[in-house]
Amino acid sequence: MLSNVKNGILASAFIAFIISLQEFVMALFLSGQGTRTIPVLAWIALRNVLDPIISVVSTLLVVAALLLVVPAALAIGLDRLAKQL
Repeated sequence: MLSNVKNGILASAFIAFIISLQEFVMALFLSGQGTRTIPVLAWIALRNVLDPIISVVSTLLVVAALLLVVPAALAIGLDRLAKQL
């Protein structure tokens, strides 16, 4: 039973982390001097040190995802790929 619950907890933690990154405005106004959330720290880091490497890495991640999914979709079909994911 624990192995079934483990996957659900891992997925919910991942979804909660992504949702917390999207709530940047609320986190920015609710954080104080002593507390900094991950979205606020990321925004401050990007604001202070705007490096083009961030854009390059983001582009490479998107291209890598497309290079993996598109050939797989063409090779085995979209219906079968959707069932496997």
